[in-house]
Amino acid sequence: MSKVWTWIDGLSSPYSYKSGLRIFTALVYLWFVISAFLVWDIRELIWGPQSVLLRFGMQSELSVTYAYSLMFSPELFPYIFYPHVIAAVLSIFEFRWVFIPRIITWITGILLVFAGFNAFNAGFMFMLLLAFYCIPINTSRNTPVQNTINHLGAYAAMIQIALGYGFSALYKLSGEMWPSGEAVYYALELRRFSTDWVTHLGITKQYWLMHLFTWIALGYQMLFPIAVWFNKSRKILIWIGVAMHVTIAVVMHLWDFSLAMLFGYAVFLKKK
Repeated sequence: MSKVWTWIDGLSSPYSYKSGLRIFTALVYLWFVISAFLVWDIRELIWGPQSVLLRFGMQSELSVTYAYSLMFSPELFPYIFYPHVIAAVLSIFEFRWVFIPRIITWITGILLVFAGFNAFNAGFMFMLLLAFYCIPINTSRNTPVQNTINHLGAYAAMIQIALGYGFSALYKLSGEMWPSGEAVYYALELRRFSTDWVTHLGITKQYWLMHLFTWIALGYQMLFPIAVWFNKSRKILIWIGVAMHVTIAVVMHLWDFSLAMLFGYAVFLKKK
């Protein structure tokens, strides 16, 4: 019990590695800027009046009407997308009222992801969760209240990442392809998630290698929620994660998702 009270008392002290938390927060909002430019050439096709994405009707409930408002009214696109990009750029920096552009980034991000969910993967929603925790973080201010907020925001982000890996592992275990070791093989056999050099080298025909990659990825996700809280295992996990997500980006073309996970690791940075 004494350790708990010591931890609570320590919340009001300055964050142990301000630079690390500052880097993490900046990367979270940088991701939204990068994401916007990745789809810059097709932004009108995703959200504009001539969108190619499916439009459908729903019950008129407040939460549904808000979240899908851009889908129901695509003419709002320029009034949501461009403020989103500008606010995300401002949110990278730290100043007294930075929580305002961060709130704007988060709200407009919700509208964009729900109106274009067919064009995105889990990376966008994952970053919206981290962005929510980052809204009140400001390492440039050194007050007991702000220090407490910084600690709680960082812990919330860490727990979110750990839970994301944990629930992902549980979901994969509930199916057949991941426990059987076939998931990576089937993913790389899809043209959308593969590259020409992978096909030409015949990597997918090395079934033992496909099984090994599948089980390594699954084991990593199962181990991460526990081992990440220990200093020695944390470093190893992060480096393995970096290698894994860089590979996913290069081979499977999931750059937005991979960058989301890589940027999220910054919250685990500690002083040497």
